[in-house]
Amino acid sequence: MRVNPSRIFVCVLAMSGLLTTSSGFAEWPMPTDNLGRPLYEAGAVAVKVKPGVAKGLTKAAPHRFGVVSLDKVANELQVQSVRQMVQTRLSASRPDLPDLTRILRVQMPESANVLRAAALFSADSEVEYSEPIPVMYLDETPDDPNFNRQRYLSQILGEAAWDVHKGEDGIEVVVGISDTGVEWYHEDLVDNIKQNLGEDADGDGHVIELSGSDWIFDPGDENNIDDDGNGYRDDFVGWNFYNDAGRGDNDPDDPGSHGTHVAGLAAAVTDNGLGVAAISWNVKILATSASNSSSGDTIDRGYQA
Repeated sequence: MRVNPSRIFVCVLAMSGLLTTSSGFAEWPMPTDNLGRPLYEAGAVAVKVKPGVAKGLTKAAPHRFGVVSLDKVANELQVQSVRQMVQTRLSASRPDLPDLTRILRVQMPESANVLRAAALFSADSEVEYSEPIPVMYLDETPDDPNFNRQRYLSQILGEAAWDVHKGEDGIEVVVGISDTGVEWYHEDLVDNIKQNLGEDADGDGHVIELSGSDWIFDPGDENNIDDDGNGYRDDFVGWNFYNDAGRGDNDPDDPGSHGTHVAGLAAAVTDNGLGVAAISWNVKILATSASNSSSGDTIDRGYQA
């Protein structure tokens, strides 16, 4: 069951006795997030009233409920308007659904203490609950142009995870892609490709470099020697286990597109103004190719990769 943190907060305050007096609220600081931003909208609360109460709302008195006890609270809080928060006709045609028309937005002066207001309304017998209205901040919105079309990120709550951690610090994490290969020189992948500096024969700190507008293997490192002793010669960015000759080589390029797509989901460079956003912001990609141009929709050397 999902629990509303606003209601918990009001309940805790009630148990601590801070809801009983105006002075208690004056001494209680309004809650903020870790960036100092307010957690709730200024001067507004949501009030869900009992069935029938919302029918008493009138245009003639837009700042009143039409219920004596609630109007007394509204007068004390200097309420400016009371209106339905959600406009829907489903409540009449679908009685099996929650009646959203009973949720009201109550607007007060911005200086009003919304915690005290929520507590006062919640204490009325004509109210099911009242709570401050949370402020929703867009904390992490990557500038990658295709981000808004990437439904999977919202489905796995990726944006919520980024509010906690984006993989931007700590030890380096390398994700191995055992698939059809990876277009490692792709503009949205190349900065996150894991470079095997154990094969950096000329010691210049990289094993791939730009030649004009193309990424290539560093010619100064191409010596056909297994410099790092791992069994693969010149394995600068991974390994191709099944090239078109049926053998292996040091270019794990993708003869299709599936492996490149998977690599992009896992570790494309996020927030770089290009292409797509990945679930992590800086995980490195170790590319392997387990298919060749004749493989079709199969991965032929997946275990080796």
